[in-house]
Amino acid sequence: MTKFSTLCEVWLDDEEFRAGYEAQEREFAIADKVRRTMCEARERAGLTRGDVAKRLHTTEEAVQRLEQGGQKLTLSALLSFADAIGSTLRIEFQGPDGEHP
Repeated sequence: MTKFSTLCEVWLDDEEFRAGYEAQEREFAIADKVRRTMCEARERAGLTRGDVAKRLHTTEEAVQRLEQGGQKLTLSALLSFADAIGSTLRIEFQGPDGEHP
């Protein structure tokens, strides 16, 4: 089986693919940051994926997919996850200098 990263390297040689990929690069980076933050927040709360799954009435595998990118992130899913770990979801906009506008 060929890894996605290997295929992506080949595909990036195609100008049309590369343009589409680069157009979504910011989205990929933000989604990756959100997922890492979710995992860190769950761990800070002292909860396992199994704990969160019970609170969300789902499976541990579903929580794993959410944290690792196997499931699309939605605002609803993020809010439910935040509730399950006893946290508050906060989304911010940041100016180019790192300050909030």
